[in-house]
Amino acid sequence: MLMKIIESEESPPPDDPGGRGAAAADWTAMDGWAGSDERAGTDDWVDVQVLADYDLQRWADIEHDEPADPDAIPVPPDRFATERAAHIDAIIDTERRLAAAHHDRAVAIAAAQEFTERAVLPGIPITGAQWDGYEVAMRSLRAEVACALRIPEVSAGRILLESSMLVNRLPQTFAALGDGTISYKHARTVVEEIRALPDEALEDFEAAVLPRAARTTPVRFRAVARQVRERKHPWSIEKRREICLSDRSARFRPRHDGMAMLEFYQSADWAGAAYARITDLAISMQGSDETRTLTQLRSDVASELLLRGVTAEGLGTGIVATVHVTVPVFTLMGHDDEPAMLDGYGPIDAETARRLAGTATSWLRILTHPETGAVLSVGQNPEQVPADLKRFLQIRDGTCRFMGCGRPARLSEIDHTLDRQFGGQMTHDNLSHLCKMHHLLKHQTGWQLVQVKDGVLAWTAPTGHVYYTDPATPIQTPAIDTDTPPPF
Repeated sequence: MLMKIIESEESPPPDDPGGRGAAAADWTAMDGWAGSDERAGTDDWVDVQVLADYDLQRWADIEHDEPADPDAIPVPPDRFATERAAHIDAIIDTERRLAAAHHDRAVAIAAAQEFTERAVLPGIPITGAQWDGYEVAMRSLRAEVACALRIPEVSAGRILLESSMLVNRLPQTFAALGDGTISYKHARTVVEEIRALPDEALEDFEAAVLPRAARTTPVRFRAVARQVRERKHPWSIEKRREICLSDRSARFRPRHDGMAMLEFYQSADWAGAAYARITDLAISMQGSDETRTLTQLRSDVASELLLRGVTAEGLGTGIVATVHVTVPVFTLMGHDDEPAMLDGYGPIDAETARRLAGTATSWLRILTHPETGAVLSVGQNPEQVPADLKRFLQIRDGTCRFMGCGRPARLSEIDHTLDRQFGGQMTHDNLSHLCKMHHLLKHQTGWQLVQVKDGVLAWTAPTGHVYYTDPATPIQTPAIDTDTPPPF
């Protein structure tokens, strides 16, 4: 590789190409200029390896002061290079073994899928919607893979699909993953880019992209694979767009420090038009008195449109969102700054919590003990007063109680852990929230559920493995206080 020297006002002497003395030169690595290039013959381009060797020798010649750290002992250049090479070799070897481990995991997962498909068991008939035998078997497998790997079921479903594709449809990619030539990120990119690519085009696609995967970062490889896919795809882009439209979605992704991402996956024309609109509105708000950047204005404009705007069909008029905020009582009174908990997100700062509580037109008050975190009281919702037990369960569970499921409790169903027909009682220690899918999973497959203690649930898979889920808010049965007004 070649490196450009951009000299400062005080240039280094000819015998000091590194400029490590009085003059400091800025060194800029020029990506893509290695090897043959017309610039290579100019005086201001030097070989990086020559500089590296020079710097190591010059560093070794410096009379070092006694290091403050007794372990910081200067290493001769030849030993330095040898030991550094050994460390790099260890990193490379570990990465190859990691890729091989992903290869072996794909083999195991694909084998589990194949076995499950062969050993399909009939579903247990229930009233209403039910799954056929194949649906029962595959949903149960996906659920247990999610539990075993401690990941959401959506992620488990993706891994199941990726494993099946690698083992059964992408032999070249699968082999490269097994010998460590490419990473799992590269292999995943190949899987993603063959979506809607017919089987007869797969071999040529793999042969064209894999040589680049072996020497390209995953991000750059994705761009390369996308370009190759466009060249080799036998279908028109209109047909592919029609297929991909079924994947459009919106997702909420919590981030750190009270922030979050709201993502939309939509057709390019709609997404582009929406982005152009918020950009135009953001630009119109700029001025000498506006301190926000254009990026910040875009975000604020989009938020205002979603929260206060009305769609072309008039949808959204008159609908008021309900937000649950769990606030420590001392925080609410202004005596403490302990973070509150925003339902569906996590910790938020005390000032935001007090603002939400103070301006809410209707709210569900949840006061917690400042030391133990236990719920002290649950207020009433003035618009729709639910049963005290239901409110308690929503607070305790937070989401569907299957491992890894993020479906909010308010959108889930309340399930009797022990069915009423078998003597199950309508008590807090026999009730929990399950989303529609996991409610069906419990009743139609071999999964068994028991409540252990303090809201902890134990799920036993058909294989006999046991998985535990903890409540969102570890609490005891709260005292219901309906008379005391909010402390603000």
